Amino acid sequence: MILFIGVAFLLRLASSYVVVPIEVRLAGIAAGAIALLGWGWRIRSSRPGIALPTQGAALATLMLVTFGAFKIYHLLPSTPTFALLLVLVAFTCVLAVLQDALWLAVFGIVGGFAVPILTSSGGGSHVALFSYYALLNAGILAIAWQRSWRSLNLLGFLFTFIIGTAWGVQRYEAQHYASAQFFLALFLVFYVAIAVLYAWRQAPQWKGYVDGTLVFGVPTVAMALQYGMVKDMHLGSALSALALGLFYAFVAAALWRWRRGNLRLLVESFFALAVVFGTLAIPLAFDGRWTSAAWALQGAGMVWVGLRQRQPLVWRFGILLQFGSWFYFVKALTGLDPLTALTEHISLGFFVLGATGVFLALTLRRQSLPVGDDKDAARAGFGVWASAFIGIAVVWLLGGMWVEVWLRVDAVHRASLYVLTAMALVYGLQWLGRRSDWRMPAVLGGAVTALAGITFLALMARYMRWYNVDVYSEQSFGGSPERRRAVRRRAAERWRAGVGIRLQATLATGPGRRRGCRP
Repeated sequence: MILFIGVAFLLRLASSYVVVPIEVRLAGIAAGAIALLGWGWRIRSSRPGIALPTQGAALATLMLVTFGAFKIYHLLPSTPTFALLLVLVAFTCVLAVLQDALWLAVFGIVGGFAVPILTSSGGGSHVALFSYYALLNAGILAIAWQRSWRSLNLLGFLFTFIIGTAWGVQRYEAQHYASAQFFLALFLVFYVAIAVLYAWRQAPQWKGYVDGTLVFGVPTVAMALQYGMVKDMHLGSALSALALGLFYAFVAAALWRWRRGNLRLLVESFFALAVVFGTLAIPLAFDGRWTSAAWALQGAGMVWVGLRQRQPLVWRFGILLQFGSWFYFVKALTGLDPLTALTEHISLGFFVLGATGVFLALTLRRQSLPVGDDKDAARAGFGVWASAFIGIAVVWLLGGMWVEVWLRVDAVHRASLYVLTAMALVYGLQWLGRRSDWRMPAVLGGAVTALAGITFLALMARYMRWYNVDVYSEQSFGGSPERRRAVRRRAAERWRAGVGIRLQATLATGPGRRRGCRP
């Protein structure tokens, strides 16, 4: 750098006393820079501390002369200037790899990305611009094959996507979709490959280490840019998320077949991205009820797989998906009219959430069981999760049955059916508790029994007089035969609603229990 500044001041001083055509001056500076570059290369082995700065100063001088001839003195047209600068950038990167000089490569790449900005006249084709950046990124990929230079990879990623985003915000139009889509996919493939090479080329003690910025930053930025292009297309966002998920699933499978244990962390990261984008595609394509069902089933599967393979991140993400499925289902129910709920069988959603809740409760319950004398806090935590999920599952199942009764049955018959459906759920919980040797389902069965009784009493208070005065007073007060028959029919309907509570009490505490049935 000092040498470069000294040369610049010397030339400035000389220009004050000697009148030389500008073409000759620029040619002389370029010749001096080439000679300086040759000398720096010659002493690379004997004096490396001087050789690399000398080469950097020479290359910077050549780039500066080329740019000055184009921009300031108008001696070169834009196309030859562009080509010369590209050659200088490529030559700089080659020298950096040959001498294992990271900063020289950084200098070349920064200069390369700056070339189209410096030589731009305000117009030009975006295809030419991104083709040039594709060549630069291909160079970074070639360097990544030889050297694990993280800072160089990050610089290329930042320059590519920042400039691409700036162009998209200012210049993108619908007719650019095909070319922009091609270059976005190409840059995505470049930086996924660079992330793979970086993990592959690590030293043995760091084998498999991944660059989280590239692994997770590239798909995030790419999906954001993709959304900007397809947001007005039918299912465009959903199909884009699905395609990105399938791409990462394919890469994860290919890496697993290629390197297995060596790149395990990278494979798991790509698999997680595939799951995330596949999950994201569902709410982008469907309404809340379909999203809820899909997320509930997917979350249950992820919890099961994560617990079997001892992958905490996987099963925790599965539980998070369960929370998301509940949220979307409740959101879908908001403002839904009874006729729509009846025709679209809304109770099926309750049953899906309830069934997945029971499955998760049993899966987590198995993890909470002590092995020998092992009763650590982690297993106790699984027990808490299992109790929470079985409780929430009971809420979904009872809610689904009662919603179905409310939608399909006349008001006068609802009370008894509420009790009967609750009774069925109670005995299902008792059976589950006996099969799994778990006390919590029986406790929840008692809570459901109490809730059913309170609900029954509340409904009976609305639909009938407790002493049924009409029945007792019809003979006393007289009336026509039609009037008496109507009173008896109405009273019979109201008393018939009370049969359920008697049957519930009989089955729960009566002869069946005394004959030795297990609770």
